[in-house]
Amino acid sequence: MTSITFHPMTKKLAIESLRFAYEPPYDFYNVAVNEENVKERLDGSYVAAFVGENLIGFYCTGPSARVPAGYPFGAYERRCTDIGVGLKPSWTGQGKGTPFFKAVLDEVEKDSESCLRLSVATFNRRAIRLYSRMGFEADQAFYSGPDKFITMVREATGKKE
Repeated sequence: MTSITFHPMTKKLAIESLRFAYEPPYDFYNVAVNEENVKERLDGSYVAAFVGENLIGFYCTGPSARVPAGYPFGAYERRCTDIGVGLKPSWTGQGKGTPFFKAVLDEVEKDSESCLRLSVATFNRRAIRLYSRMGFEADQAFYSGPDKFITMVREATGKKE
């Protein structure tokens, strides 16, 4: 696969990424294109991922990467860098998630000295397998309504420059 580059999120890219439409059961991750969601994507915590001129996904860090329902369960008490990722639907299920996620980790770890943490819905076995292969381990479980989530944690590799 061609190299992945990262660029600041713009309004145009925010709207394009919010239009990612996943098939069931991954439609759980579909997000409405509205002013509030565009504003969140532009808050400085989101970064767009490209191959060539094509938007292939994004990542976010910090509170934007957390599931709010996890707070009462203590899921975010440990100080970690939270990461959220979104891969364009046409890129999923083809083995492209591994190089994408590796590139995201390389980018995030440049600025992280703490552990890394992901929050993932437990039905998303595909993502959990990927995260496990990259050294993440299940940590906390919690519910958001009827949906069960887990956090997965990995110690940072200390790449901070």
